[in-house]
Amino acid sequence: MQSGQLVSLPELHPGDAELPGLDGAGAALFVPFSTGSDSGLGGIFSVYTARGDLRDFGQSDWDKRVVSILGHYAALAVQNTAHLEALRLAEDQRATTETFAAIGDIAANLLHRLNNKVGTIPVRVEGIQDKCEALIQADPYLATNLAEIQRSAAEAMQVVRESLDHLRPIQLAPVSVAACVQNAIATTRLPDGVRVETQGLEALPTVQGGR
Repeated sequence: MQSGQLVSLPELHPGDAELPGLDGAGAALFVPFSTGSDSGLGGIFSVYTARGDLRDFGQSDWDKRVVSILGHYAALAVQNTAHLEALRLAEDQRATTETFAAIGDIAANLLHRLNNKVGTIPVRVEGIQDKCEALIQADPYLATNLAEIQRSAAEAMQVVRESLDHLRPIQLAPVSVAACVQNAIATTRLPDGVRVETQGLEALPTVQGGR
């Protein structure tokens, strides 16, 4: 049967065909319809008469027209349901993607701030070691603990860097070294009395890297 082709069965009795609704029907009119998918036939829309009503649907253009229209609307309803479901899945996927992206940005910002804070620990330990060298040499306990603090801070920074690499993988692209340096200087809170000077960066060619 082709989609939209009407099939009239004027005399049907229980057991004549394995189709739903035929039990007790007198006559039936079927119209197959397609939902537009690759599978072809989407379903069959049918109309049944009561037992004893053995009208010949094939002789009634009005009945055939009505059933064809109803079959057409049935196909549209199936297609609309499939489209709405696809739209819902797409919206759910987009919402999930946006949620994970937002979580990734928050986590990356927190890790970046944590890296800056932890990064000051080794610097301060080195300052203590320089200013209190004699005291540290005279106290093995103090020397051991300062070295352990420095080692733990270095390991923590490494963990943070590895986590950042997963959250923000490097996208290789042509990068201006001068622009990256200027941006880093502009966003860094330099202590009072510290000034950064750059020379010759504008003459450097672009490189493949991540900003």
